[in-house]
Amino acid sequence: ICLVGSEMCIRDSRLATILTEQQADCFAGAWTGQAYRGESELLRLGDADVRAGLIAMLSVRDPVGTNQFVPGGHGAAFDRIGAFQVGFVEGPARCAELLDDPLTLVPNEFIFQSDLARGGDASYDCSDDPRPDCRPAPEFLADDLDHFWDVELGGFDPVTAVPVDSLEGLVCAEPTVLADAVVTCAGERSIRYHEPTVRELYAEFGDFTIGYYYGVAWAEFAQQALGSELAGEQRALLNDCYAGAWVRDITPDANGNTPRSGDRDGDGTPDGISSSPGDLDEAIRMAILEGDDGANIDQVGSAFEKIAAIRVGAIGGLTACEDAFAR
Repeated sequence: ICLVGSEMCIRDSRLATILTEQQADCFAGAWTGQAYRGESELLRLGDADVRAGLIAMLSVRDPVGTNQFVPGGHGAAFDRIGAFQVGFVEGPARCAELLDDPLTLVPNEFIFQSDLARGGDASYDCSDDPRPDCRPAPEFLADDLDHFWDVELGGFDPVTAVPVDSLEGLVCAEPTVLADAVVTCAGERSIRYHEPTVRELYAEFGDFTIGYYYGVAWAEFAQQALGSELAGEQRALLNDCYAGAWVRDITPDANGNTPRSGDRDGDGTPDGISSSPGDLDEAIRMAILEGDDGANIDQVGSAFEKIAAIRVGAIGGLTACEDAFAR
């Protein structure tokens, strides 16, 4: 056994590289956490340093479509940041256990040929997809979120998403600002989103920039339907967690089946859509973009806190979200 920086390496081992890399990311998080908390006599790290570390891990993720278990596999950004966060919060003792008790990994290989051909990104408006059955991402994501919450809550009135060129001077019934580019209008059961910003983010990051904004917006309506009295940061983090739970529900297994595959609601048609490799990494990018600048600002949650909330939902589902943020 050797120790190189924060990375434990095991020679002549049959362990998959992803497991030792997961442990390395965890140890890196443990080291960062103790410096952040002021427990190091030599180094002090702040919120900006932690945020920079999260961004760096996005840059060194495995390429979308890569099997994490190939030699040299490191994992998706969702996997790498998750291991980092475990080390940051729980410390090196938990990291030492990861070879025997590894963390959950998300699928990173393409299952469907059509998904591979588009690099995992659905068309924004079908202008670049000549298939007659093409549906724009903003349309089918909204329909699926309506369906998800209708099944989970036993009834959910549809929400309408309306793109606008400007949110300045917006007038709508019972508005809630969820992000600079997104406002919910509770009295109209609609959301308004700034389309120029969303299109720019879609082009830069991928289609799940829309998925993230929609996910937290529909989650806000779900909290209203549930009579949630949460406010501020805790409410925002529950929205992030609910968005993660929705992604869990549409993430396919190795056979292409999702938890909602089949005809769960008995209407005679197959249910749901499937997420693509890289979607959760895109959600993480959005959490970093939309998060508070520091952990003590407590408005919508720091990037670290928002990513952690998304992970709770994506791994544990709605029940885990309720346990973590609503009780």
